[in-house]
Amino acid sequence: MNISIASFVLTTLALAASAAANAAIIDFESATSTTAPNFPAIGHGEEFSSDGFWFAGHSNSAFAEPGDLIGAMLDGADKQSSNCMDWYMVCPINNDTRYYGLLNDGVLGFGREDGASFRVNKLQASFLAPDLDYYNTPLTTLVMRFQGTKANGDVLSVNVRLPGPLHGEYKFRNYTVPADYASVDFMQMAVYGMACNTIRVCTAFDSNRAQFVLDNIDVTVAAPVPEPGAWLLMSLGLVAVLARARRRPAQA
Repeated sequence: MNISIASFVLTTLALAASAAANAAIIDFESATSTTAPNFPAIGHGEEFSSDGFWFAGHSNSAFAEPGDLIGAMLDGADKQSSNCMDWYMVCPINNDTRYYGLLNDGVLGFGREDGASFRVNKLQASFLAPDLDYYNTPLTTLVMRFQGTKANGDVLSVNVRLPGPLHGEYKFRNYTVPADYASVDFMQMAVYGMACNTIRVCTAFDSNRAQFVLDNIDVTVAAPVPEPGAWLLMSLGLVAVLARARRRPAQA
């Protein structure tokens, strides 16, 4: 079968691109501050990085000021003096690792540091309840919303409902993103909560109760796309190799 060098090059590059997706887990164990002076606390407009992703905290309040607390890295192994106790929160009991908590109706934006696209497959999460004794308000449940932006600017959202307590305790649970959403390549993602009342009316950014924790975000990461010039050099190099191979006699 005859096949042109040009078509072979294109086919090879296409196969290489299609095979260049890798699975990764964002577990926050290696999280480091980039612009958060009070890290592990994260304020409005501050950033940190973990597992090849950048993360940015944001408040949707019209009165937000730089540095206003909207999130924090939490240490599940610290049972005696946890940040949850310091901030009058009821943390989940079944995670002894590091995880991220969204506080005060905060928004967490994230994307790849290398600019590549990614897909979100599954994750672990829990509602982060206010301390009833401190707030003297009913505990609520929550809807967690993922809002992804594609390369063409389209924005797609999916909701995940986080349940209330079981026997008075909150726990991390495993959540799988719906297949049609998990198949979409996004350039960046924002996640925030909508607090729900007793009749399941859920609203965002108006209660400081839309709080939850995230851990072990399972993503599929695309390889960074080379610049057009780099693609051309790769193509020319492969053409040269194939041309030499075509002229060289076959060996028995």
